[in-house]
Amino acid sequence: MPNQIIEDLFDLLRLRVKPLAHYAYPNWQLAILIVLSGVAGAAVDKQYIPILALHIISAVISYAVYLWVQSYFFQWWLRRGGRWNGTDSLFPIMVLTGSVLFFFPLLLLFPDDLAGILLLPFLVIKSIVRIVAISRATGVAIGYVIGGALLIYIVSVLMALPFAFK
Repeated sequence: MPNQIIEDLFDLLRLRVKPLAHYAYPNWQLAILIVLSGVAGAAVDKQYIPILALHIISAVISYAVYLWVQSYFFQWWLRRGGRWNGTDSLFPIMVLTGSVLFFFPLLLLFPDDLAGILLLPFLVIKSIVRIVAISRATGVAIGYVIGGALLIYIVSVLMALPFAFK
């Protein structure tokens, strides 16, 4: 039911988290959310306007891969030391918590300098929602989830560094 995924999306944004098994959706619904999030994220990057279609396809694919890698990393991380014995996938909750990207196009309403500053709260909110959701849905201590989030964000930044200096 598409309505359920929208309700769950707004519940997560309000930090109302259900058990992980609740977040089982058909793959097509998750695919639509990934595409919409990737398009919204790509839309704010003004330097790609001349090749927007190619950039959107690239953004959606890289966003999907990034979510997939993050979800498998967190599953591995949470199982370390027997902290979580879950068999459910974290991928749906990763897709839902990444939905803060839907609001990225609002940044186009502001001048570039201000939009750059306003981007940080979006990213902080997304991180807080994701950390709280993973902790509550799996029952793993929030400190351990924060440790995993910091580790994956550090690795992500290190992987992106070569592209930052083109």
